[in-house]
Amino acid sequence: MSRSRLRQVARLEKRAVPYIKLMQEKREKSAASLRERAFVILANLSLLILFGDPRMGEPLSCAWLRCLESPTWKACREKHPDYIGQCGHDEGSPFDSWSAGLIAQYFRKYFLPELPGADETEKLNAVLAKAPAWLLWFTHGEVCGSVFGLKMPDFSSKSRFARPRIFSKLPDGPFEWRMLANSAEDEIYVMAREQKLKRSALLDKLTPRERMRALRLRESG
Repeated sequence: MSRSRLRQVARLEKRAVPYIKLMQEKREKSAASLRERAFVILANLSLLILFGDPRMGEPLSCAWLRCLESPTWKACREKHPDYIGQCGHDEGSPFDSWSAGLIAQYFRKYFLPELPGADETEKLNAVLAKAPAWLLWFTHGEVCGSVFGLKMPDFSSKSRFARPRIFSKLPDGPFEWRMLANSAEDEIYVMAREQKLKRSALLDKLTPRERMRALRLRESG
């Protein structure tokens, strides 16, 4: 390669650095936002699993009422009443996007550290392992769990069953296994499958060396 060509490449690389940095920052912010939204669902769901005894066919709001009446919740609220008033009423609700976020913060600060497990992943895995399949599907718990790399059941066989589109709070109504009309599939699973196909198509176009590098980058996150 000639010197002029090398200088041209160097100039292009120098110009590309700010753009690459900006794209990386955008991806990091997007990933952080997604993790926070997913944690809100996982935190509120964990409280229902631990203290609410959710039951299929019954509104999840009933499980939340049982959670509020549980001795552990009452003891923690008495000891740490620091988010009362921020939700518009004493206890807030996991079925409202604003107060669901506050409840998630409360869970992270006072409940999560007391759960068994070496780290956040172990603690959440242990809680969600107690959840029935219908509850994880109904609340998008398996989607949120995958964002955190948690051990989730394979729900591909359930992709034709209906569930709410909500992804910032828990649905408050009852759940029943109901097939989607005209053999339609869950939006999340359609998107995930399309992304997987796109990645596979991209890998097929790479040289063996490029493919190995891409796989290493994907494995490293």
